[in-house]
Amino acid sequence: MKWKIAIPVAASVAVVIAFGVAAGIALTRDHRQDIDLGEIANRNIVAFDGMHRNTHALCDGIAGCIQGYSADHAEFLRFASTTDAARFAKENRGAYQSHWIVIRYPDDVLTSDQREEIQWWMDHLATSDGDAEDAGTVAAQ
Repeated sequence: MKWKIAIPVAASVAVVIAFGVAAGIALTRDHRQDIDLGEIANRNIVAFDGMHRNTHALCDGIAGCIQGYSADHAEFLRFASTTDAARFAKENRGAYQSHWIVIRYPDDVLTSDQREEIQWWMDHLATSDGDAEDAGTVAAQ
């Protein structure tokens, strides 16, 4: 008789815990990891000029690279993890990591102010308060 009550109670508790864990993950997930580079391509920032999807060419053979866009003077690569992004940024001199996204500059056309503009913008993208606690880093020059 005790088992008839205990099993439904235990099942109910397990369901409540599962929903709580799922809600906690959804509420604490960093939305920057879901940024689609195609949705930000048409901003009024010089570094985005000429931006177009180029995932196959940019991500070929690069661990964790899941999306790539080329612009006239910058390349944007999105990674599955910040660890993959950090590894790639460290291997590419002058590349800039902003969380899951790495910006690579294939030439020297963009000024330092223009680079800082896109880097600041990427660091603050998809943040509700505009505060990038752990802002991006530039790989050694």
